[in-house]
Amino acid sequence: MRFISCITLFLATVFAKTYTVDDGFSDVQALTDHVSRVNSKLDRFNGGLLQGLDLVNAIHKAHKHAAATRKSFNTLGNLTVDDSDKGISHVQDLIQMMAVTFETSKAKRDVTHKGAFSYIAQGMALSMYQEKNRLQEVLRSKAPDEYYQKCASDLDDLDNSWREYFQGLED
Repeated sequence: MRFISCITLFLATVFAKTYTVDDGFSDVQALTDHVSRVNSKLDRFNGGLLQGLDLVNAIHKAHKHAAATRKSFNTLGNLTVDDSDKGISHVQDLIQMMAVTFETSKAKRDVTHKGAFSYIAQGMALSMYQEKNRLQEVLRSKAPDEYYQKCASDLDDLDNSWREYFQGLED
């Protein structure tokens, strides 16, 4: 019986799909799509309970996908110049969609930060910010510096948007 278990484990290991750089960038694109859905739901949110639950669900899915993408990307070796050439547009698209979503969030603050939903919105926004930072660090550690620098100013702008958002909540 033990022999059969060992053979099964060996075969599962041999035939398991290896996570590739292309898979990683596909995951980044899928994350961009998740963030886009959050933006769409946020834009339509008018304070209703069902819309709020739908928005929270979309944020949760985006956060979950961001964590999975980060963990999977972390298993990869360092990115080559060719890898970075293929993937930089996906990363830039993600950064831009996150920036758009935060602009939408700031514009909808009067609706999203009323009553009990306010605490949920703040907590989820903070959680996504922390996950964004973790994913950013993984990508920074994997990409050649010149490619990371191509995104640095956009990332700085995004961080400034996050800070403004959270400072506005304290007022």
